[in-house]
Amino acid sequence: MLLLSLFSFFLMLPRPPISTLFPYTTLFRSLLRGSLDYSGIITTDDLDMGAVSSIPNKTVKAILAGNDLIMVTNYKESFDEIKKAVNDGTISEKQINKLSLRILAWKYYKGMMFDIQK
Repeated sequence: MLLLSLFSFFLMLPRPPISTLFPYTTLFRSLLRGSLDYSGIITTDDLDMGAVSSIPNKTVKAILAGNDLIMVTNYKESFDEIKKAVNDGTISEKQINKLSLRILAWKYYKGMMFDIQK
């Protein structure tokens, strides 16, 4: 599992405004999935933290940037955002299924799907 923190972008880029970070995250995820052939989980930092909390549709932007797992505190707002994006075609159901399958496969690999102690 990889977490690309927003703070890592500040170390690599010359003081970008927070609202411009999603295109950069897309670039880094393309590099991870493409050139480096990374097939694991990519997760966000908490999207409800102060630095990014005011970005509109931040959950949808994070999914479109290539994140599999989205960390938020206000899960209802994020769920509604995702549901609206799927309904209006911004995010395909196929993409949600692909993300879900990647997370389920990871959980299975880590032994988190079944109680193997019994």
